[in-house]
Amino acid sequence: MRAVEFSEKARRDLSRLQAWLAPMAPAAAERAVQTLIAAARSLADFPERGSHIRANLRELIVPFGSAGYVIHYEVRPRRILIARIYHGLEDR
Repeated sequence: MRAVEFSEKARRDLSRLQAWLAPMAPAAAERAVQTLIAAARSLADFPERGSHIRANLRELIVPFGSAGYVIHYEVRPRRILIARIYHGLEDR
């Protein structure tokens, strides 16, 4: 089983997403972050389940609310690197 690591950008993405949702729905914001962390950690067991989007980059769709979230990650020999995390409707 590989370790799962969050890049600095992915950590900032989590903070940004939580900060955007928290004023409207604090409990939902916390649930969203916990759901995203759990989904990312689950990649340690099933790293190939996301779709290929570029040579070394995969994409995992995480259902949540009406649009869900997107995790971009890299499968490396000893670890899974979570590169970025976006809201499903966010321009990237």
